[in-house]
Amino acid sequence: MFLSGCALSYYVLPKVLAVLYGFTPPGASNIQQVSDYFSFVTRFILAFGLSFLMPVLLVALNAIGLLPASAMLRAWRPAVFGIFVVSAIATPTPDAFTMFLLAIPLVGLYFAAIGVSKLIERSRGKNRPEWVEVSDDEASSL
Repeated sequence: MFLSGCALSYYVLPKVLAVLYGFTPPGASNIQQVSDYFSFVTRFILAFGLSFLMPVLLVALNAIGLLPASAMLRAWRPAVFGIFVVSAIATPTPDAFTMFLLAIPLVGLYFAAIGVSKLIERSRGKNRPEWVEVSDDEASSL
């Protein structure tokens, strides 16, 4: 997932730079230091790559039983709002175009993580061994 985010950022980087250069007034110079450019590109790629790990974290929390899929589904509105806020903070550009380039795939990945979590919960219910369920009588005798 990290590499998918990095690949997406590499694909959209020229479009983002075109938008940024569009903010330059006519006749003004927009020459950047090489170190500033590499710093910008590195932060941009890392922001996309690390944010694409969000569904992995959600599915992992579901797999260990801390975050049920029903809770993720109930909280989809605050989650989408949070994704847009994090996207606005994480992208190093001041334009909404880049924020949407990061937020829209993350919203889709959030709902995909809910779907995978539901599948995990469904398979967990089918494959649960009998000895896992301890009744109150057995627990009090221990």
